[in-house]
Amino acid sequence: MARDTRAPHEILEHIIEARVALTSALYGLSEERLTDTSAFGTWSCKEIMGHIGRWEEVCYQVIQNHLKGIEPTENYSQEFLAFNDSWESELRTLSLSEVVTLFEAAHYRLFGLLNRLQPEQWDTFVRGWTQVCTYGHFEEHTHEIQAWRK
Repeated sequence: MARDTRAPHEILEHIIEARVALTSALYGLSEERLTDTSAFGTWSCKEIMGHIGRWEEVCYQVIQNHLKGIEPTENYSQEFLAFNDSWESELRTLSLSEVVTLFEAAHYRLFGLLNRLQPEQWDTFVRGWTQVCTYGHFEEHTHEIQAWRK
């Protein structure tokens, strides 16, 4: 992954654009389509929304801790598939309404944190986590959803 050297306001604009594309691909689908577990292997759009929300929760906590000088004890970059697997059964038990709340609230909280950062706080660590957990992640799943919708 290439290091993102753009100005913070450009990164925030990219997050907004990628999020709009993602939500545009999701919203308007019926509950039946959102919960169709054959959409992406064994995942539905609902599970993708929960998955994205969970990673944004993690990103929020990791960045907040980083700003306090506390580095992660978990190896998220090497173990991300294991984290996905460990969350999968819990996310499946959530109702669509609960997943939408997770998806929206986690994003709102993370974006608020990023928006409040001072330019000097946008170090390599924050930029990397932001790329992986926001616009990069949104774009990855937006493309999957758009292809499935066709």
